[in-house]
Amino acid sequence: MSIYINDVIDFIRKENLRDLVLVGHSMSGIVISKVAEEIPERVKHLVYLGAVVPQNGEALIDLLTKERQETLSKLQGKVKEVFGTLEQLRPMYFTDLEGEEKEFYLKQLTPQPLAAFFEKIQFKQFPQIDVPKTYILGLRDVSLPPELTRRFAERLGVTPLEIDAGHDMMVSRPDEVAKILLDIA
Repeated sequence: MSIYINDVIDFIRKENLRDLVLVGHSMSGIVISKVAEEIPERVKHLVYLGAVVPQNGEALIDLLTKERQETLSKLQGKVKEVFGTLEQLRPMYFTDLEGEEKEFYLKQLTPQPLAAFFEKIQFKQFPQIDVPKTYILGLRDVSLPPELTRRFAERLGVTPLEIDAGHDMMVSRPDEVAKILLDIA
């Protein structure tokens, strides 16, 4: 996880980017949170798009449903990457798409390093940093269900915006997501 975080910070600094609206989807909620803590002067707004919202010392695995925590814990020390068959992924991702369109996007998913799920990230100030935040949740999200994501919005101190979509709402409901992002920008 720290590699993802450092890569984003390095890119922002190298390109001398400012006034950024950082959008984090799913596990990238950790990434944008730490980036904003490290370089808040460059970040205009944080948007959590069906994303986890960490607290100090938490790892990604701590922010998932109990079922996913159990599944991933069984893999620790046994594999370097986590992925599944299409049959395993189908019930969790692109759940509001059907047929060929759903299959196309499922085939685009790639393995993730298992270590990223277990690395505890230290925060000094987040979420109390002085950067505006928005939380967007999918009402049909199975991967990070609404009962979980509403608690993440509470951690940020914001009322979540709701879209009638699954976890991958930027794919299944791009116009709705784009409108929110353009309103923020």
